[in-house]
Amino acid sequence: ASVAWGDGQTTTAVAVEEIPGAEGLPTVGRAFGAVHSYTASGVYDVTVSVTDDDAGAGVRMFQATVDRDPPVTYVSYLGAYVLASAAPAAVPSGLDVFLRSTSEIALFAQDPRVNEVTSGVQRIFWRKGQHAPFNLYTVPFRIQGAGEYIVEYFSVDQRGNEEPHKLLRIGVDDSAPTSTVSYGTAAVHAFGLPLLTPDTPITLTAADLQA
Repeated sequence: ASVAWGDGQTTTAVAVEEIPGAEGLPTVGRAFGAVHSYTASGVYDVTVSVTDDDAGAGVRMFQATVDRDPPVTYVSYLGAYVLASAAPAAVPSGLDVFLRSTSEIALFAQDPRVNEVTSGVQRIFWRKGQHAPFNLYTVPFRIQGAGEYIVEYFSVDQRGNEEPHKLLRIGVDDSAPTSTVSYGTAAVHAFGLPLLTPDTPITLTAADLQA
């Protein structure tokens, strides 16, 4: 027997098991042991051809739907956030985003359609750090407490294709900066208020100690 897999590959000399017939029942041949791995997603027309010692032949065709492409997971944010890609000077080096403890992280995934085949997203997983057990993602989540964190996440489709794991590097800052104002020596105080002249220098300074 031979099997044409529909992608230009054919397996020959496939073993055939013969099941003897009886009165009113034909002898049946069953091909087995043919194994093939497709390299790309798609719908393939598979043809199995069998011949016997008496020059008899039979052909059976069926379709194989193959999905080899994993889903892709995306991140969005609810609440205050600053992306490093949008404001690199505002986010410390090595971080992807700055959040507050009240900000939420939302994950969503799509299973790409390749050669008209997609099986759909099955689940999304995430964890804080790289050693804790993974959580099944169901709703947006928060990262509590000031500091730097790593969130690892990925998704799986209905055929079991697993996305390469991704890392999100997060900075959480809940403290507002502090600002001060100072005046030059030309200032005069009266009634508890500074009285300034056009020549009085005014200096504003700000600090964000937690960041």
